[in-house]
Amino acid sequence: VAVIINGCATEAKIAKEKTGSQLWDQNCARCHNAPPVSTYSSDQWEVLALHMKTRTMIPDTDIKKIEEFLKEGSK
Repeated sequence: VAVIINGCATEAKIAKEKTGSQLWDQNCARCHNAPPVSTYSSDQWEVLALHMKTRTMIPDTDIKKIEEFLKEGSK
């Protein structure tokens, strides 16, 4: 049991260290034929991130990183 708990802690640490770009690739781009980030404005990405947050089980911290990555690319 200790190994499983330790393994989960390690996975959580790895997930915490991922960038918005990595999380986008891992969680979003694999399911969507994603348009270029510049397709939407910062405000539109914010709405889309909120929408996907309600449809997925992606943690809030990861959604925030993804949203920031998308907003940065839309400038």
